[in-house]
Amino acid sequence: MNNMDVIVLNHKNKVSLQVQHVDIGSSIDLHFPNENQSFDAFQKLREIGVRCFHAGKNAPCGASVMMYSYGNDSSLQLQIK
Repeated sequence: MNNMDVIVLNHKNKVSLQVQHVDIGSSIDLHFPNENQSFDAFQKLREIGVRCFHAGKNAPCGASVMMYSYGNDSSLQLQIK
């Protein structure tokens, strides 16, 4: 499976990540090949103020980070390449 480049923008802050795949539903789920990469991404996203939580390798969905926004908060943007 090829990795995807994802750019996450929150207000004027930006983080670039390489992910295995992205699922979009009630949250935006970024999936990674291992727990180290997913936890590193989680920390980077939290540093720029993104609301998210981390699921490790033993989670049903595997190593991933779930991002979400509340109500009218439209500051979170995602670019997938």
